[in-house]
Amino acid sequence: MTAVPEPSLELLQVMVQKALDGIARMEVGQREIIQRLGRLERLTADLHQDWATQSLRMDNIGDRLTRIETRIGLVEG
Repeated sequence: MTAVPEPSLELLQVMVQKALDGIARMEVGQREIIQRLGRLERLTADLHQDWATQSLRMDNIGDRLTRIETRIGLVEG
């Protein structure tokens, strides 16, 4: 059997630095994902608010049309 040579200190330092660089990139990516999810959450909340506003407006328009139809005798009141 051939003996596996021990890695040099320089090689170990390079390997550790690469691992640390990889961790740093993952942390940056994680922060970006968290920021994007926060923005998506805000946009979703805004969209729900807009839908609620539009729904209320449509209800108001429907009520007005019913009153107008009743006034002109199109709907039995």
